[in-house]
Amino acid sequence: MKKVITVLAITGLVFSLQSFASGSHRKGLGSQHSKAEKAERKERRAQRQLEKLDTSGDGQVDLNEYLAHAQERFASTDANSDGYITPEEMRAWSKAKRLEIKEARKARKEAEKAQ
Repeated sequence: MKKVITVLAITGLVFSLQSFASGSHRKGLGSQHSKAEKAERKERRAQRQLEKLDTSGDGQVDLNEYLAHAQERFASTDANSDGYITPEEMRAWSKAKRLEIKEARKARKEAEKAQ
C-alpha cells in the first residue's frame, strides 16, 4: 500500500511540474483584460526593449548594439568574472532580474495611476 501511495504522489508531482512548465497552471489568469489592452501592453514592452537596445537612438537595433547588450548581460551574469556562467550565477541573475522587473512594473503602475 505504501508503494502505491508513493507512486501516486510522484505521478502527481510529475504532472504538476509538467503543468507548470507548459504554463497551463496560468490558464484563465489575465482574462480580465481585453485583447486591445493586452496588445497595447505588448506594444509598450516591445518599445521599451527597442529603446533599451538602441544606443544610437536611430529607432533601429543594429548587430553591434545587439551584441553589446549581449556582452553586458553576460558580464552581469558572470558574477565572478571567470568567463563562464554557472547554474548558481544564472539563478542569482534571474532572481535579481525578476525583482528588478517587479519593481519597475510597480513604478509604472503607480505612474499610470498618478496620471
